[in-house]
Amino acid sequence: MEVVDTQVHLNRLLGDWESADNGDLIERSLCAMDAVGVDAALIDERTFHVPGGPERDMRILPNGAIQYLTPFGEMAVERHPDRFAYLSRIDRRDPDYRDRMVEVRDKPGAVCLRVQPTRGEAEPFARGDYIDYLEAAQELGLPTFIWLDDRLDLLEAYLKRLPRLSLIVDHCGVKVPKAGDPADRAAQLDRVIALARYPNVSLKWCKAENRISTQSYPYRDLWPQLRRVVDAFGAERVMWASDATSTAKHHPWAQSLYALRACDTLSETEKEWILGKSARTILNWPAPKAAPIPWQDRAAAQV
Repeated sequence: MEVVDTQVHLNRLLGDWESADNGDLIERSLCAMDAVGVDAALIDERTFHVPGGPERDMRILPNGAIQYLTPFGEMAVERHPDRFAYLSRIDRRDPDYRDRMVEVRDKPGAVCLRVQPTRGEAEPFARGDYIDYLEAAQELGLPTFIWLDDRLDLLEAYLKRLPRLSLIVDHCGVKVPKAGDPADRAAQLDRVIALARYPNVSLKWCKAENRISTQSYPYRDLWPQLRRVVDAFGAERVMWASDATSTAKHHPWAQSLYALRACDTLSETEKEWILGKSARTILNWPAPKAAPIPWQDRAAAQV
């Protein structure tokens, strides 16, 4: 069973990421992937600009728009095209956003976009300011991850106009709820499940450990909720992600994966889709021509 992680902040995965050489980070991150049992990873090159702070791997345009650069992802794909791809963030305020999208479509290893209207953009999104941007993504065939926090209600107006855009709802579509309020978590997931009626919408099962579960590993209270999601969307429209990074707020990478592998409400075929085949299909990200070496054999070869 191939395991594809659809969100890893690989450039911030290790504790010394701020000072380490990118090439060294990539090679050491591969060792971590092999130890966990992840065959391929979609890199989300995390670079958030703080107003007044230094510009790192980004350019600030005169109108305040940000051009996000992806040197880490590009290097990882160049070195290990069988193990990595990366997503791109393009600011809708960039006057050349369509040209940027064309570049993403044509670059090796750049397989999709990610937008987060919750970051100060909820009001423009509600006004419909993203429609031209997302229509361009639809025209160019770029799958798009979207994170709306608890404002999924804003998405339906777009879905009616974008029937061919492959949209993947981020982070289970669930906001981090109030502590100890499982009813709130279930209600939020109900709103996510309602979107399953749109055939171009998929779900990224990511960070469910702290957004839905109220238990410790192996988070058994997630299993019936994941069953509900798969019954609604089908396993072919659900993909797993760890959101792995160096911050202590995240659950351990291995726990995120093995809690799903242990889930007794899913069949092995459903797990195959969620853990790899869905990502390969929805993101148009071909698997390597050669079958991946089992992680146990890779680890043994490195000893």
